[in-house]
Amino acid sequence: MDSGPKDACREFFKILQILPLASQYLLSVALFMIHNKDLFKKNSEIHSFSTRVTLNNFFQPMTS
Repeated sequence: MDSGPKDACREFFKILQILPLASQYLLSVALFMIHNKDLFKKNSEIHSFSTRVTLNNFFQPMTS
Protein backbone atom coordinates (compact mmCIF):
# COMPACT_ATOMS: atom_id res chain seq x y z
CA MET A 1 0.00 0.00 0.00
CA ASP A 2 2.21 2.76 -1.22
CA SER A 3 0.80 6.22 -1.60
CA GLY A 4 2.22 9.56 -2.46
CA PRO A 5 1.66 12.78 -0.54
CA LYS A 6 -0.95 13.98 -3.06
CA ASP A 7 -2.83 10.69 -3.56
CA ALA A 8 -6.50 10.46 -2.62
CA CYS A 9 -7.14 8.65 0.66
CA ARG A 10 -10.66 7.33 0.00
CA GLU A 11 -9.57 3.93 -1.32
CA PHE A 12 -7.04 3.45 1.48
CA PHE A 13 -9.73 4.21 4.06
CA LYS A 14 -11.92 1.54 2.46
CA ILE A 15 -9.09 -1.01 2.44
CA LEU A 16 -8.18 -0.27 6.07
CA GLN A 17 -11.89 -0.13 7.04
CA ILE A 18 -11.62 3.19 8.88
CA LEU A 19 -13.81 6.27 8.73
CA PRO A 20 -12.60 9.74 7.73
CA LEU A 21 -12.37 12.23 10.58
CA ALA A 22 -15.66 14.00 9.81
CA SER A 23 -17.51 10.66 9.72
CA GLN A 24 -15.89 9.59 13.01
CA TYR A 25 -17.12 12.83 14.61
CA LEU A 26 -20.69 12.37 13.34
CA LEU A 27 -20.73 8.76 14.51
CA SER A 28 -19.50 9.71 17.98
CA VAL A 29 -22.15 12.46 18.31
CA ALA A 30 -24.91 10.09 17.15
CA LEU A 31 -23.79 7.37 19.58
CA PHE A 32 -23.61 9.90 22.43
CA MET A 33 -27.18 11.03 21.74
CA ILE A 34 -28.44 7.44 21.52
CA HIS A 35 -26.81 6.46 24.81
CA ASN A 36 -27.83 9.68 26.62
CA LYS A 37 -31.40 10.30 25.41
CA ASP A 38 -32.43 11.36 28.91
CA LEU A 39 -30.19 14.45 28.68
CA PHE A 40 -32.20 15.89 25.77
CA LYS A 41 -35.77 17.19 25.55
CA LYS A 42 -38.16 16.05 22.85
CA ASN A 43 -40.48 18.38 20.95
CA SER A 44 -43.46 16.74 22.69
CA GLU A 45 -42.10 17.98 26.05
CA ILE A 46 -41.93 21.58 24.79
CA HIS A 47 -45.34 21.87 23.06
CA SER A 48 -48.29 19.71 22.10
CA PHE A 49 -49.38 21.18 18.76
CA SER A 50 -48.65 19.38 15.51
CA THR A 51 -45.85 20.79 13.37
CA ARG A 52 -43.82 19.66 10.40
CA VAL A 53 -41.25 18.36 12.85
CA THR A 54 -42.56 15.26 14.57
CA LEU A 55 -43.11 15.41 18.30
CA ASN A 56 -40.61 12.60 18.98
CA ASN A 57 -37.67 14.47 17.48
CA PHE A 58 -35.18 16.09 19.82
CA PHE A 59 -35.85 19.73 20.59
CA GLN A 60 -33.36 22.14 19.02
CA PRO A 61 -33.27 25.47 20.85
CA MET A 62 -32.81 28.63 18.81
CA THR A 63 -29.34 30.14 18.92
CA SER A 64 -28.36 33.70 18.30
